[in-house]
Amino acid sequence: MPELAAFWMAGVRAADPARFDAAFAGEYAALKQAARDQLRRFGGDFGTTALVNETWLKLRAARNFDANDRRHFIALSACAMRQVLVDHVRSMHADKRGAGQRAVTLTLSLAEGDNRPLDALELDNLIDTLARADQRAAEVVTLHCFGGYNFAEIGEVLGVNERTVQRDWRKARAFLLSQLAT
Repeated sequence: MPELAAFWMAGVRAADPARFDAAFAGEYAALKQAARDQLRRFGGDFGTTALVNETWLKLRAARNFDANDRRHFIALSACAMRQVLVDHVRSMHADKRGAGQRAVTLTLSLAEGDNRPLDALELDNLIDTLARADQRAAEVVTLHCFGGYNFAEIGEVLGVNERTVQRDWRKARAFLLSQLAT
């Protein structure tokens, strides 16, 4: 474990592909679990391994990738996974791909007992709107809904306590529900 701490002390940068690959390999199991959780909610024809591999490709191609520590790496991975899922839905809705003949949704339980499917593009747009008002609340939604992380893990990633994350989630959930009701 001390070697792992020393590994993260140096950070992971886009300029060092070997270090990036080692970091990704070290977090591969956690990323596969997050992908499994997402695809349980997401549906469609995307596989767990494909989602993790697409996330790797997206992160590897980012020239400005710069993770200072494991928490930052996990947060960046969750954002990349969100982008991969949204891009996949967009391609399914493109005219040349059948113009949305097969709806791909993300199940998001925002209200107690509400387990209705929510379109991933709609959620992505709402998260962008929320980010303009409250960036941290939007990050909580991204990490929780797309990264599959619980509130304690999100608190660790964002550097805040779990109660703050829970407050941010309540605010974000209220905002999302109010926007979905209109």
